[in-house]
Amino acid sequence: MSFPCIVKNTMAEMKNLSASEVTDLQNGVYKGVYLLGYYSGRDTPNPIIYHLSTALGTDDGGSIIETGGIKLEHNFAHDLDLRYFGVKGDGVYDDTQFVLSYFNYVNVNNLFWTIPGKCKVVVKKPFKITTSGRCEGKFILTNENSDVSITIARSHTGELVDISTWDTDKMIRGSLDVGFTNEGVANLYFDSSEILIDRDGTSSESNYKKREFIRSIDGKLSTPLVCSYNQDTDNPAVLNVKKFTLEEHISIDHLHIEVAENLNTDAYLLISRDNVTLNNPRILNTTNNYSAGAVALEVNTCADVIINNPFIQGFKKDGVGYGIANYYSIGLVINDGNVTQCRHGYTGRNSVDVTINRGVWEEGIDDHWTDRFTANNTIVKTDKGLAAFQFAGNDITLNSPVVNGSAAIFMGIRLDTPSLGGIVNINNPVFNSQSFGAGSDKRDIYMVSYTSPGGNVGDPMLSQYFVTPTLPESLNIINPIINTD
Repeated sequence: MSFPCIVKNTMAEMKNLSASEVTDLQNGVYKGVYLLGYYSGRDTPNPIIYHLSTALGTDDGGSIIETGGIKLEHNFAHDLDLRYFGVKGDGVYDDTQFVLSYFNYVNVNNLFWTIPGKCKVVVKKPFKITTSGRCEGKFILTNENSDVSITIARSHTGELVDISTWDTDKMIRGSLDVGFTNEGVANLYFDSSEILIDRDGTSSESNYKKREFIRSIDGKLSTPLVCSYNQDTDNPAVLNVKKFTLEEHISIDHLHIEVAENLNTDAYLLISRDNVTLNNPRILNTTNNYSAGAVALEVNTCADVIINNPFIQGFKKDGVGYGIANYYSIGLVINDGNVTQCRHGYTGRNSVDVTINRGVWEEGIDDHWTDRFTANNTIVKTDKGLAAFQFAGNDITLNSPVVNGSAAIFMGIRLDTPSLGGIVNINNPVFNSQSFGAGSDKRDIYMVSYTSPGGNVGDPMLSQYFVTPTLPESLNIINPIINTD
C-alpha cells in the first residue's frame, strides 16, 4: 500500500474499531481500513479498502459499514462476488439477509453479479434480480413460512395509458393503429374485464379474460392486436393499458435453483422483464415430493424472452404442476429444453408468438390460449391416455414433432377453452403410442380430437358447453407416421 491503512482480518474486527482508530480515520492519519476477509482472512476473492464516507445509505453489510459513529464505504465494480456481502454459501447457513443486501446493491448500481462455483446459497425470502449475472454455484430456496422465489424483474413498474381518445372502431383483432401516441419503442399490456372465452360449466372465468402483451414503435403497434375489445358505450368492458418502456437486454448464465423443504404455492423463478436471455437454467425439486411442486419457471407479462437449455425436474402438483408456465407474453423462445417429471412440461395462456425448438417435454405441451405457436423438432413423452399437445388459440404449427409413450391423443382441442382457429399445420409427425390395457380396456388413439382432463370423453363432455366450439379454418396433417398396437 502506498498510504497507511488500518488492517483488519475480518468484518467483525472492522465493525469493532477502537475509539482511537476512529479518531485517526477522522483526522486523516489513516486513509481507510484494509479488510483481508469477511469471516476469516482470505475468505473473499481479494482484500479491499474501505474509506471514510458521508454516504446517506445505511449499513448493508457490504458496501457501507457503520462503526464507532462513522461510516466506511467501498464502491464495488462489475463482476461482484457475493462473498463480499457476507454470504457463506456452505449449504447450511441461512444467507438470506446477506443475499437481499447483495442483490439490492447490484440492482441499484446496475452491476454484473457472480455466484462462484461450489457456493450453495440458502435463501428463505424472495428477492429480485434486475441485472446480468453468472451463477456457477446454486441457490437452495427454502420455504419456511411463505413462498420463496427469485424474480427477474423490471427496473420500473410501468405507467397507465390514457385511452380515452383512442379510436374504438380500430380496437379489433389485427389492428396496428388504435390511436396510441408515443415516441420510441414501448410494450403495452392490455388488461380487460371482458371474457375471452366462455368456459361454460366452470365457476370462474377470471383467468380467461382478454389480456395481451403487444409491441409498439412511435405509437403504432408493431404486432397486431390478438383480441377485439368491446367499447360499447351502453355496456363497456373495463380496459386498462399499461406502457412499459424498453428495458436494456440482460443475460443470466447457469442459474441453478434447488427446491428444499416445504414447496411453494406459485413459481420458484419468475421472469417479468422484457429482453431477457437465460442460458442453461436448472430448477430441481429435490424434496422427493414431486406431487406437491407447483411451477418451476414462470414467464409473465413481458416481451422477448429467450430460454436456452433449461433443465427442470419434479413439478407434478395436480392442476398446476408445470415445468415452464407462460402467461400474457409475446416473443418467448425456448431452445433445447429437458423438462421431466412435471404434470406438463410447458403450459401457457394469453400469449403471442411462442416458439419451442427441440428438447424433451414429459407429459405434454399444453396451452390454454396462444396465437402463433410454433414447435420445431420437439419430443413429447406422455403417460397413458394423455394428449401430447393441447391447445386453444389461433394458428398453430408443429414441425417434425415426435410423441412417445402411451398418449391417446396427438393433438387435443381443449374443451375447457373450446376454441382453436386459424390455420393448424402438423408437418411430418411421428406418433408412437402403445396400448395401456387389455381387451375392453384398450382405447382408440386420435391424431386430433377434443380433449379434457378426462381424455377424449366425447358427447358427455360436449353437452356441458352451450357455446359452439371454434374449429380451425384449415387443418393440415402432412406425412404422418403412426406406430401403435
